[in-house]
Amino acid sequence: IPFMTHLAQLSGYKKINAAANDPIIKEYLRLVVGGNAQIVEKDIPIQGEDAAKYAFSFVKRISELEDDAIRVNVNHTLKLRERVAPTIISKHYTTTSKEFKDKLAFALATVFRYLTAIKRDGDTFLGEDDIGATYRFTDANPTIPELLMGVRRENKEQIENKIRQIFEDFSLWTPPGSKQKTHLSSNEDCLRRVIGFYQRMIGGEKALDILEK
Repeated sequence: IPFMTHLAQLSGYKKINAAANDPIIKEYLRLVVGGNAQIVEKDIPIQGEDAAKYAFSFVKRISELEDDAIRVNVNHTLKLRERVAPTIISKHYTTTSKEFKDKLAFALATVFRYLTAIKRDGDTFLGEDDIGATYRFTDANPTIPELLMGVRRENKEQIENKIRQIFEDFSLWTPPGSKQKTHLSSNEDCLRRVIGFYQRMIGGEKALDILEK
């Protein structure tokens, strides 16, 4: 799940394991990874496999992974399509807890916040983290960062429209070769939650502070 490394970098953590062992992030990971595993297990049941057990072993592994968050933060849109979109469009989404829905939306909003550049340098985008440091990033599909660049100068309605546009964009969410077009906008509940968190982040609240609240 591509949630932790973006949050880590935005919060000033250089190493993945340092972020994963932050008490606030650790509890967040437990909730979002565990809840996601429950949906995956219902959508794609595999006999003899325990999705939750595998998910928590993943949390344990990244808690021990001494790797740079910036090195892992690549292929942002691809990771969202492959690892987050299936959960958002799952018919089992509605059966999950409010707490999980909030954490999932927070995770997606955090990635969008990360992809909100302050300027562009060729194929590279420049963002600013929650402690004021600048970071550089690229994405094989630059649609989201191109759309969100300059969003800080816009009002809440304009920001909402841009997030809605991302949810509706078939080209972002349809797997290559798929005959069935995929989008996320059918999940209005998730959309509203993502918009709320993203607007708070763009309004100046730090992602980690929002998570702590």
